[in-house]
Amino acid sequence: MVPGLGVDFHEGLLQLALAVDNDVRRARGEGRLTYVVATGGFKPKSTFAVIAACLAEAQTSCLNCG
Repeated sequence: MVPGLGVDFHEGLLQLALAVDNDVRRARGEGRLTYVVATGGFKPKSTFAVIAACLAEAQTSCLNCG
């Protein structure tokens, strides 16, 4: 659960980016491969998640399913 997501647009996106960054960095620190695969249409939340994952050095892939 990401605090503020779906309640306050800007704060929710910030918290989403921080949560993705934290999860990716923790997983990489444990030696796990990290991937974010954004599927479906354009959503601001997907964009922020992919940007945060890229900054945290996760593997990312954007697929257009529409």
